[in-house]
Amino acid sequence: MQICAANEKQIGTFEAVLSEALGEGGAEGGARDLTDFVIAAWHGSLLRIKVERSPAALHQFRRLSTTGWID
Repeated sequence: MQICAANEKQIGTFEAVLSEALGEGGAEGGARDLTDFVIAAWHGSLLRIKVERSPAALHQFRRLSTTGWID
């Protein structure tokens, strides 16, 4: 139960940061949808790291998440 509460707190913080970054107009669907998408992508990357026994998914996630696709 405490893990879920901590996870929701982190999600809320991430959503607030994305909301601020998106500004007034925001993204279609809002900051919460974008937050859910990024977290799902991160979890998928973690699964791929374990299954493939390779850090390639981490490098791909890092590269794609820092190239300004949120601009």
